[in-house]
Amino acid sequence: MLKDTENDSPKLTDLVGKLQFEVAYSLRLDGRIDESINAHVASMETLDSLRSVNGFSPLQSIRMASSFIELGELLVAREANKDDLDQLYNEALRLLTPLNTENPGDVEVAMLLCRSLVHLGEIERAQGNWSSGYRLSVRGIEALKESLELTSGNVGGLIHLAESRLERLSFLENEKEARVRVLLSGVEVAEAAGKLLQPDSVIEDPIRSNLKLKLGEILRFTANVANRLAKAMRQSGASSLRRYNAAK
Repeated sequence: MLKDTENDSPKLTDLVGKLQFEVAYSLRLDGRIDESINAHVASMETLDSLRSVNGFSPLQSIRMASSFIELGELLVAREANKDDLDQLYNEALRLLTPLNTENPGDVEVAMLLCRSLVHLGEIERAQGNWSSGYRLSVRGIEALKESLELTSGNVGGLIHLAESRLERLSFLENEKEARVRVLLSGVEVAEAAGKLLQPDSVIEDPIRSNLKLKLGEILRFTANVANRLAKAMRQSGASSLRRYNAAK
């Protein structure tokens, strides 16, 4: 009996770690940030106890990387040190990169890889390293785009791609034409996701409803940015016309 219990111990430990991760994710959705942080740390400690001489299994690597990313996003709200955030996202990147290289068609891995790279890019941009940050962001987006091309019909992946493209706008504050191109590419992906969320979709509620809500937020954000751009361009045109008339 004791032997059987010992043999089941790693499986039970893994199950407990998975439960802790799911609880941490649910707590974040409920807005309970501090509790979610504590739950993620507990999940990571549990999972780390299963690390073998060969490291983690692919599924364990994905869960650990997810916790690194989730923890980084949660700590942003607590004004965490940039170096700490950089370390969390790089740890996730270290776990995810070999998995993505081995199977670029795994959309879940590509989404996590994209999240970590976009976050790292934003950290670089905030520190004044515009070019480095932009390259990291593009690298993540391209990895996710390639994965979606290899595995069609993943609505969650398409929505995340649209979000990631729009996040790239922070690098293009003074590049109006580039911002318009990014907005158009985001809308294109969002429309592709929308076609997969029609009433005859194989995706069932509440998942479909949640995805539609997220898609709606993306389109509203896109519309707001487009309206601000159009207003700025009209004002710029009017200003140019006034200068022209004054010079005559």
